[in-house]
Amino acid sequence: MTGSNRSGTTWVGEALAQSDEVQYLHEPFNPSIWPRLLERRPNGHYIYLCEDNGAPWERPVDRLLRYRFPVASQLRDVSSGRAAAKLARDWGRSLRRRGRGRRPLLKDPIALFAAEWLAAHFDMAVVVMVRHPAAFAGSIKRLGWRFDFRWWLDQPLLLRDHLGPMAGELTRMTRGDHDAVDEAIVLWNSFYGVVRALVARHPDWHLVVYEDLAEAPVEGFARLYRGLDLRFDDDVAHRVAAFSDEDNVVDVPDRDKGTVRRNSTAAKWTWLRRLTPQEIDRVRAGTAGIASAFYEESTWSAPAGAIASSSGARPTSQE
Repeated sequence: MTGSNRSGTTWVGEALAQSDEVQYLHEPFNPSIWPRLLERRPNGHYIYLCEDNGAPWERPVDRLLRYRFPVASQLRDVSSGRAAAKLARDWGRSLRRRGRGRRPLLKDPIALFAAEWLAAHFDMAVVVMVRHPAAFAGSIKRLGWRFDFRWWLDQPLLLRDHLGPMAGELTRMTRGDHDAVDEAIVLWNSFYGVVRALVARHPDWHLVVYEDLAEAPVEGFARLYRGLDLRFDDDVAHRVAAFSDEDNVVDVPDRDKGTVRRNSTAAKWTWLRRLTPQEIDRVRAGTAGIASAFYEESTWSAPAGAIASSSGARPTSQE
């Protein structure tokens, strides 16, 4: 389960985890999370793996998929009783996961550039989320997230195989003379230029457009469940519907993004009030070459009442 950050992978991953046939594993390739689920730590965000550099990752990923928690490799990072308790807690969770014998569900947008290698070496079914470029930019702007593009420029294999045409723009981003919307345009083009190439090579991958799923979530999740050979009965349908109800929150605080349900229909239009008209025009022009592969021109025009409906709803804690 991957895609760009802010593309709805947490929402979709949690909805898939309503199945009692899968075990949710949260962002094992995220170097900012501790304790880690992988015994090997990526040096930065969005590591690229391929046949030329993937060998050292085979054992860590194999252990992850067998729910073998890397205790020993993280003991040196324990500096307090609280950290020791967190490590022990996650070890206990891993033991329980191992006993259930469920299919592992890796929810990790940060593994996007590793997805092809992971699928080939571990026979993974791949789900890729696509998010409208204006929605992506609006989310990046709201959160104030900034990205260190040197993580990509320092990966020659990633540049060789995928991001070489973006090298000039990536270098420009390292100079700091840009705002969050400019950065979002370069990020979106980088992510979805790669996605466009990967799904063309792998027609068996499940490409999910966030906005389509948000419009009819129960029907969309039913198709996705069945495409992944997961049972979708009335009980699962009821639980999945609870993640997308119109009474749920529209804007999910970053700190709660894994624990709050979404009003999915209204959430698809939040960019209308997060971005100015000028910023929307910039995003539209800046992403047009790649966005046309995923979105029609009509998706840049909201229906009547969309702004009002995206202004919020009451939050509901996820059970």
